[in-house]
Amino acid sequence: GEAFEREARLLNSLHHPGLPHVSDYFSEAGGNFLVMQYIEGEDLSEILKREGAFPVADVVRWTDELLGALEFLHSQEPPIIH
Repeated sequence: GEAFEREARLLNSLHHPGLPHVSDYFSEAGGNFLVMQYIEGEDLSEILKREGAFPVADVVRWTDELLGALEFLHSQEPPIIH
């Protein structure tokens, strides 16, 4: 419980365009839950089923965005390793 609360508070303090904002957290019925920003869009697995492989340019752009988010996390004090 304490570890979840600590992580939830940490996630709430992070602000990066590549990460959804965590606005709240709670425990209920034996489970722990995060309240996160809703990000509108179509599920990538549905697009993949419908259209096949993603264009390389899209995959490279997504990879760059992911690496930017990881760089942000690793630059925190102390670093957040995901």
